[in-house]
Amino acid sequence: MSNFLQRAIITVFAVPVLIFVFLSGGFYFAGFSTIVSCLIVWETCKMLEAKGFSPNFPIAALATFGFGHCFFWGQNSLLVLFLATFSTLLFELFRNRENPFLNVSGTVFAFVYGGMFFNTAILIREKGFANYDFGGKFILLVFTSIWICDTFAYLGGKNYGKNKLFERISPKKTWEGSLTGFLGSVLWCFGAKIFILTELTFLDCAVLGVLTGLVSQFGDLAESMLKRDAKVKDSSNLIPGHGGVFDRFDSLIFILPLVWIYLETKNIFKV
Repeated sequence: MSNFLQRAIITVFAVPVLIFVFLSGGFYFAGFSTIVSCLIVWETCKMLEAKGFSPNFPIAALATFGFGHCFFWGQNSLLVLFLATFSTLLFELFRNRENPFLNVSGTVFAFVYGGMFFNTAILIREKGFANYDFGGKFILLVFTSIWICDTFAYLGGKNYGKNKLFERISPKKTWEGSLTGFLGSVLWCFGAKIFILTELTFLDCAVLGVLTGLVSQFGDLAESMLKRDAKVKDSSNLIPGHGGVFDRFDSLIFILPLVWIYLETKNIFKV
């Protein structure tokens, strides 16, 4: 089966399920976000192992579930951060593995970047808006804007790409593809306001367009940097035709905390 056909089949089945999960919210979305986060953490730990380090996946996974729980129920996530970091150091004392400094650092990175950052989606979906149904539409817009950016960047780079964007990290990416992705994301956000999410302000569209169309591309490059360092092509092969879960959500991990910060800033300053 060709890579394209595998991608198409996965997309046909995944899209309606994801739309249902995003719009339903509640335990459906919290469960989805936490499971995805744990898979990203697992893939991160596997890449660290490929480097010869020994991250503590059980602690990282427990921390990830803890972040999901706290974000869903509105509890203080700092407790999870402190306990997970303390436990990582404590267990490392008795594991007797090489590179303890790197083992601890890698474990903390895994549950902060993969677990804490991605699970910010729960805060956005569940706590970001007074209108609960609007929260579902908004988080769907965030996710689709990222995928629009990826699609337009691929098409723009394939058809018009000439100038390398960041050859040391990702040799195939071009400035033309990056710009096309950015424009596609911005147009998608403003189109959503005009036709579907009329409650959005033009400031919301501009900020979201920049985050999903521009800043998100740094998330993609960051994961490419990590994979290149670990000497792996994909974070895993969990999703046929797509690679790993980290590969699919790398851009979102990077921008979800920033979207939450923007929403909180709006609430503070009543923008």
